[in-house]
Order: sequence, then structure tokens, then C-alpha cells
Amino acid sequence: MTIKDSLYQFMGHSSLNYLAQQMNVVYSSTQILLDFFGEVLHENWALAHELRDRIKEFTHQARDMQKIADKQLTKDRFAPVKRSEVMGLLQLQTQIANKSQAITNLVIGRAIVLPSSVAVEYFPLLNKSIAAIYQTYNLVNHLDDLALIQSKAVFIEHLQQMIIELDQLENETDQLQIRARNALLAIEHELYPVDVITLYKMLEWTGDLADKAHELGGKLVSLLAQ
Repeated sequence: MTIKDSLYQFMGHSSLNYLAQQMNVVYSSTQILLDFFGEVLHENWALAHELRDRIKEFTHQARDMQKIADKQLTKDRFAPVKRSEVMGLLQLQTQIANKSQAITNLVIGRAIVLPSSVAVEYFPLLNKSIAAIYQTYNLVNHLDDLALIQSKAVFIEHLQQMIIELDQLENETDQLQIRARNALLAIEHELYPVDVITLYKMLEWTGDLADKAHELGGKLVSLLAQ
């Protein structure tokens, strides 16, 4: 079976549909974080609550989609990939949505006001984390382009390039997270201890978004390479 035939078999199977549909929901939930923190920055808490609720809805939808896929894939004995591999990818995507909701719950729970010096460093971190998620989202939704590659060598080279790009995004996110943590460290003596702990968690969980996206992309590329 050629690369093209293998990919078309995978693409035509319901397992890819589950991945793509759920990833669309997950990516939508993370995009809302940008608007959410824009409202938090200006202390518009009513709008922040509304955006948090939208993220919550997307997160519940992602969980429901994972449960549906689990039931359907259990019945399918002729899937081109192992059910456990597909469920592992769906679980990672769900974890990204869960983390988005957790971040908003954390911020709203303490009504955290972002110090300006931290906000300056935080928004690049958030943008880069969402860019890492978009990289994987783009991969899931453009497998049809990979199916056009006829040469196995070119195909593997293309997958390796994807891994390099994911690694670079994760490294850039790590560096941005360090800068944001340093900005918080410089002013933590001016803040309430509980707020300091909450802000550090916010930075950590935002970095986790990129880590999960990197792990998801790596596993998907590994699955395609097989």
C-alpha cells in the first residue's frame, strides 16, 4: 500500500473525523483566552465571566465528543489505526480544553488583576502557546495535503520538519515563560502571597497548553510515520 493509499484510508475513517471535529472545538476554546485576558486586563469582570462560560461550553463539548468516539471506536474492528492510539490523541486534545477552562477558573476565582509588568510578558506567552496549538490544529485539518506526497522520503522529511517546528514553538514558549516568571519575581513582594501563588500557577498552566500541543503533535506525526 502506498503512502497516498494509507493516508486516504486513515482520512476516510471515522477516527480522523473525531480528531478533526474535536480539535476544532478545542482550538476555539483556546482562542477565547485572548479576549478573556483582554477583559481581565481592563477588569471587565462581567465580560470575563461570559467568556469563561463560553470556554466551559467548548470544554464540555470536547469531553462529550471524546466519550462518543470511545463508544463508536469500540465497535469498529477494522480501523486503520489502533483504538488506543486514537483515544490517546483525543484525550490530549481534551486536556488542552480542560487546561483553558482551568486557567479562567483560576483567574476569576481570585479576581486576579494582572500587574502591568507581568501582563507585558504574559501576552506573548499566551500568544505563543496558542500558536503551538494552532500548529497541531493545522496538521489535523490538512492531512489531505500530506496524501498528495508520493515519495516516502519526502513524506518523512515533511513530518520531520513538523517536529522541528513544534520543538521550536515549545522552546520559544519556555523562554517566554521564564521572562514572565522573572517579571513576577521582581514585584512579588508588592502582592498578596495568595495572589503571587495564583499568578505563578497561571503562568505554569499557560505554558502547559504549549506542552500538551507539542505532545499531541508529536504523537500524531509519529502515528503518521508508521
